[in-house]
Amino acid sequence: VTTYPGRTVSFQVTSVDDGNSPSPSVVYTVIDTNGITSPKITLRPTQKAQWIGTVCGKMEYQIYGPEMTSLKLLLSNLPSNFPTVVEVKLLPCSPGFTLVLSNSTGEMECNCSELFNKFGVVCDASDGTVTRNKNSWIGLYNNSLLALASNCPLDYCNTTIIKLSLARPGDLCNGGRTGIICGHCHGNLSVIFGSSQCKVCSDMWLMTLVMFAVLGALLVAALFFLNLTVTQGTLYGLIFYANIIQVNSSIFFSQSILNPLQVIVSFVNLDLGIPLCFYDGMDDADKVGLQF
Repeated sequence: VTTYPGRTVSFQVTSVDDGNSPSPSVVYTVIDTNGITSPKITLRPTQKAQWIGTVCGKMEYQIYGPEMTSLKLLLSNLPSNFPTVVEVKLLPCSPGFTLVLSNSTGEMECNCSELFNKFGVVCDASDGTVTRNKNSWIGLYNNSLLALASNCPLDYCNTTIIKLSLARPGDLCNGGRTGIICGHCHGNLSVIFGSSQCKVCSDMWLMTLVMFAVLGALLVAALFFLNLTVTQGTLYGLIFYANIIQVNSSIFFSQSILNPLQVIVSFVNLDLGIPLCFYDGMDDADKVGLQF
């Protein structure tokens, strides 16, 4: 079992009697520190004796001690019985947490970084989770440094996840995204037109250039022959309205269901409105450059 100093670790235990039948009892726990006496390696006093029923019970421990320490938990339902040994290793504190020595108790544990307080993030050192604001982003830079952003780009972050573990920062991203503020596609995925999601794409989609060239020529011809002006009048108002709807599309439209109105609004904004690959390996910078 691996855990962090002061972090809660749990596992299932069944207590049996001399006939090897499940039997409710108190399970006593003693720490074998492998000869380490300083700094102290301790348990919470209430965890040294825990009640287990006739079925599997969950034993929870908070082990205080230095990082990279190997120790053993000796579990027994009677002091005279041969104990069950559980080997535990205390890992270095994960990013966002620092090892702190309590002056009053002499115990060492991983505490929350002060950076969390500056950004209004609630941190729980007991289970290594943080509670973020609805649209903020929290993750790691170079897999080691804590990074925070007050706002995540629309559709990039999963706003339904409020409490998360920094051990799995990728859980915060939508649509196959990963990285700083979910700004990159995961693995071999590519950015697509008409959506902020990442998909598996092929270079065969470059054949759609012919379609775009024809549609672009038809659009210019229509504006010329119909003598349309897009910088004033009713047409300008409709385009401006469509711009506002497009910018806030994640609020007005579901990202899982294709809405015909969303397609129309996207067309007015010279966007496809439907998820469409272009080529394998396209990123957000390429997408923006091609759109303009």
